[in-house]
Amino acid sequence: MENNKLGAVISKIHQAVEDNWIVSLFLVKLSGVWFSLVLAFFGNGWLTENSAKGRYLTALGWILTVVVLLLNLGMSMVDRYCEIHAKDKEELVKITAERDLLVEVNSSVDTICKNKLHTQLHEIENVMRCGQLATLIYTNPCRQIQNILDELSRSISFLISDKAHRFDKSEIHTNLICNFPFSDRSTWYNIDEYSASVSNVVANKKSTFAYLLDAERPYVFFNDKQEALGKGHYYPTDLDEVDGNGNLKGSIGCFLLTFRNSSGEYIKAVLTIATYKRHIVDENELLKTLGKKVDTQKVIKDACDTLAYNINSSLVDNYRNRIGIELCNYYMQRLSANG
Repeated sequence: MENNKLGAVISKIHQAVEDNWIVSLFLVKLSGVWFSLVLAFFGNGWLTENSAKGRYLTALGWILTVVVLLLNLGMSMVDRYCEIHAKDKEELVKITAERDLLVEVNSSVDTICKNKLHTQLHEIENVMRCGQLATLIYTNPCRQIQNILDELSRSISFLISDKAHRFDKSEIHTNLICNFPFSDRSTWYNIDEYSASVSNVVANKKSTFAYLLDAERPYVFFNDKQEALGKGHYYPTDLDEVDGNGNLKGSIGCFLLTFRNSSGEYIKAVLTIATYKRHIVDENELLKTLGKKVDTQKVIKDACDTLAYNINSSLVDNYRNRIGIELCNYYMQRLSANG
């Protein structure tokens, strides 16, 4: 705050110097000739005095010399400060312009994806309600979704990493299962064609997946899988690891994606984000930074809630439409295969 005030004062001084450039030019030139011309030729008797030991400055000479030196030093410092901060300001303006462009491009791409998704849902509606033949899909939607999830893992690792607690993309496991409610509300499909069947997870009422659907919330997140298991909201898999005490390692979150238009809901999907070696929020490190005089449970809960919200609003929502486009392709592919 103090630095901002000082900077504002210096900027005002610099502006005043630029506005009164004739005076500032005179002062700059005066400091340059003060010793060689003013004191040497015009200062004798009132700025300097002669003695047997040589020439010396009078009291007035000392005062004016100090004033001239301070003015020269002050103007040099003001010029240097403004020069440095002018470059910083130019760089900030450039960064701001690039950020605004990126936001605009991202918004445009999102609009394109929304329009594409709307068109695809309308096509699915025509197939399901109007008897239109399903369009042939020649791409591999499941593989495309895997590519999207791979990039989502990269984004999540960037979001949750800091200097003391870094995550590699390979530590973030993402998966997506989907359901087509208009055709069959009870059958779910695993997008990962190489993964095991999801029937056990779907059928198990103690899974995080089942908890999400029962809770009717956009997402659920457990920083501690052992806690989720204790509450009956987690179903262990072969990938899970345990610590020395036999407690599950890692975190898990499930995020609900639904795709519909005015005629109804056509696709429902659950995106799972999990770690298997450590918690996403390092509770011990968090408490170290805050000290002992805090409500530990509240602090940890608030940190986990904030993280889950940021993952959902900043990342999942930005990938939602792109995932939806490929899910529409996958649905249309199944409709075409089934005739």
